[in-house]
Formats: sequence, structure tokens, C-alpha cells
Amino acid sequence: MQIAASLDQLEGIAAASAGNAQRVAAASEEQVASMQEVASSSEQLRNLATTPKETIGSFKT
Repeated sequence: MQIAASLDQLEGIAAASAGNAQRVAAASEEQVASMQEVASSSEQLRNLATTPKETIGSFKT
């Protein structure tokens, strides 16, 4: 009886651990997507900043 109860308890722990691992994986994927968006936005800002610098540079004597 104790062995069966212990096995049931271990099964519950394993199932909970698997569920937690899936949630962590999903959160990690969301973080990666967010970081990619930030990187893309940073690149766009860099490009926008470069254009006025080049334009202003053409007026320097």
C-alpha cells in the first residue's frame, strides 16, 4: 500500500513538473519573440537616425 501511494505521489510530481516545464518553454518563446521585435525596432531607429546625419553632412562646407 505504501509503495502504491508513493508511486501515485511521484506520478503527480512528475506531471506537475512536466506542466511547469511546458509553461517555462512557452514563456521563453514569448521572450525571444519580444527580443526580436526590440532588435527590429532598434534597427529601424538606427536607419532613421542615419538618414538625417547623411543629409546634414551634405550641407557642411
